[in-house]
Amino acid sequence: MSILQSDEWKLQQGPDDIIPALKLSFTHLPFRLQRCFSYCALFPKGHMFDGLDLVRIWISQGFISSGSKIMEETAYHYLNDLVDRGFFQKSTYYSM
Repeated sequence: MSILQSDEWKLQQGPDDIIPALKLSFTHLPFRLQRCFSYCALFPKGHMFDGLDLVRIWISQGFISSGSKIMEETAYHYLNDLVDRGFFQKSTYYSM
């Protein structure tokens, strides 16, 4: 089913309600990215993440499986994928 055909949009309370869009976007993330992003819910709103610290946390929690790549490279790829999908913003630090 496509995102536009999903019933999640019916949960929208008003034109500025972002929660259904975020939930729908999260639902369509690959599981490996869902785990990494969900972990960040432990931190308070507006928390700034250092990229290296965050990828090391994900590695220590067992969220990263490297295959043939170095684990930190894989974790940075996940982080950049979440930035590209709009779940994180990047400046000097990362934030949700």
